[in-house]
Formats: sequence, C-alpha cells, structure tokens
Amino acid sequence: RLKSARCGDQHPVAPHCSVIGPHASLYFPWWFLLVPAQVQTWMMGGTSHGSLGVGHPSASLGLKFILLYHLLENLVFLALALGDLLIFRSPSLRLTSKYSSRLAVSGYAILGLPLMGFALCAVIYKMEKPLRCYLYYMALSVMVNGAYTADALVHFVPCAAGWVPGPAAMDPNIFQCGHPRGLMLVALIFVVGFQLTMLYPVYTFCEDLKWDSEGQEQTAMAGKWRLPSRRLAVAAQWAALREGPLNLIEGRMPGEYGSMYETAAVIGAGQTMTSNSGLQQPYLPATRLV
Repeated sequence: RLKSARCGDQHPVAPHCSVIGPHASLYFPWWFLLVPAQVQTWMMGGTSHGSLGVGHPSASLGLKFILLYHLLENLVFLALALGDLLIFRSPSLRLTSKYSSRLAVSGYAILGLPLMGFALCAVIYKMEKPLRCYLYYMALSVMVNGAYTADALVHFVPCAAGWVPGPAAMDPNIFQCGHPRGLMLVALIFVVGFQLTMLYPVYTFCEDLKWDSEGQEQTAMAGKWRLPSRRLAVAAQWAALREGPLNLIEGRMPGEYGSMYETAAVIGAGQTMTSNSGLQQPYLPATRLV
C-alpha cells in the first residue's frame, strides 16, 4: 500500500495537500463563473494566480463578495426602516411592529456601513484587526437577525395553530396571518442562515492573516518551527490523522483539502458511484494508491 507523502515532506505541497484548504471552497462564490472574463480579471486585481491555484480566483475575492452581500442587505433593511418611519404608513409595508424596533434596525444598518469599508480595506491590504472587528459585527448581525426571526416565528404560532379567527387570518397585514407574513418569515430565515454560513470563511481568513503577520523570523526567535502558511499546517494535521486513526479510510472526507473540487469534477464528468465491474467506489475520490 502506497501512501501519499505528508504535507511539507520534501515538497512544499504533497499530492493530496493542495493549496485548496478546507475552508477555501467557502471563499469561492461559484456563480462568479457566470461573470464575463473581463470583469473577473478586474475584480481579481488582474491576476489569475489566486490562493485556490492557477486560474482560480483568490481567497480574498470571496470575502469581497461577502462584504458586498452584507452591504446590500444593510441598505435594504435601512431603506425599509426609514421608508416605514418617514414615507409609508401602510401596515403591510412595516418592517417591525414598533417604532423603537425600526429605529434600532436603521441605526444598526448605518453602523455597519463604515465597518464594511474598513473590512474591505483590510481584505485588500491584508490587515487582520479591522477584519476581525467586522467579524464581531457580523456575529452581532446574526444574533440580531436571529432574535428578530425568532420573535416573528413566535408571533406566527397562533396563525399556524389555527387559534386566530377567520377574518383576522385573512388580513393582508404583514403582522397577521396573510401570505406577506409567510414570505417575510421565509426571507428572514434565509438571511439569517446565509449570514451564519459566512461567519466561518471570514474567521478562517482572519486566522490566515494572523498566521502570516507573525512571520517566520518572529517564530524562529521564539524557538518554534512552523510551515510557511496556515493551510499547509492544516494539511499536515490531516496527513498526521491519515497516518493514525484515519488510516483505513480510502476516500477524502468532507472538508479535507481538495475534496469538494475533486467530487465536483467526478460529478461533472458524469461518472457514477458504481463502476462497470460492479465494485462500489469510495463516495469521494481516493487520496492514495492501494
């Protein structure tokens, strides 16, 4: 049985330890492939040699899309809150049931705008502290939207349980039991869930920046040795697990370096999980020769 080399042994990147990390697939927005090539080149800073490999967008590109999504989300919430306070009076257009809640939503959205600007500069110039500050704001955003969604779901319980009289159940008011209420709840659940998935890519990017900021010289002065990048260090941990408890697993596990990209390639090629010989293949591409 031939096992692949451990990460960092005689070669900076072993065959199964590509520069694609367990979190790199979360950095990359797959719908970016639909963007024209000229726009891709401009957004990637004129280079195709990103952290995902030659010809792939850099890891920072995914962070820029996360910031763009969060910015648009804050602008939408700000417009709805201010529109309800200053322009609209119809109950069907209200974002929240109380003016204090609408003021809180608008103030919270305005607070995030300068933080996103600092975070964008942090991504461009590779600064950890401003980006970590944005990470805390994003965590607060998830908590605020989650609390708001939970409150809306609790108030929707009488409608779902059939405890509301018939005329009130058909009221188009967004805070009653009509279809707008259900659409609002679905939208809120999507926003909170999508924000929750964005926390980990931002966190791992902050850790990468922290690792790079320490530098090899500072680590050598402390009497420690480490690999040149955090992704290679994580790959080395996976390789160590392959030598021990995970020795009998033939395929890559979800989250291991390169697993998602190799699985996508297999699916895209139209291959099946069972070969013509009737032998079942591993659910993910193998990382070593047997």
